[in-house]
Amino acid sequence: MSTEETASPDGRTYRDPFEKIAGETEIEWQCATAARDVEFDGEPICEHDPETITLDEPAYVDDEHRLHLPGRPLDCPECGNPYEFLVNGSVVTFV
Repeated sequence: MSTEETASPDGRTYRDPFEKIAGETEIEWQCATAARDVEFDGEPICEHDPETITLDEPAYVDDEHRLHLPGRPLDCPECGNPYEFLVNGSVVTFV
């Protein structure tokens, strides 16, 4: 088992999604509000389509287990959401 995998109590293997993203220089990026199809009064709050972006440097996880995506957009270009995104299919929250 690699350092990025952990055995769960029921014997299954858990792979940390941040470790799967670490080292990537291109990521698929989408606002989580758009990905969840959240609506208000029957209208979508955000219609941000997934896009592939190139990072300034490879993604990495620091000693405090925070994911860093150098050069990523700071907010959604459609709705302005600065916090929650889908990155390569994993939900990532920035605070």
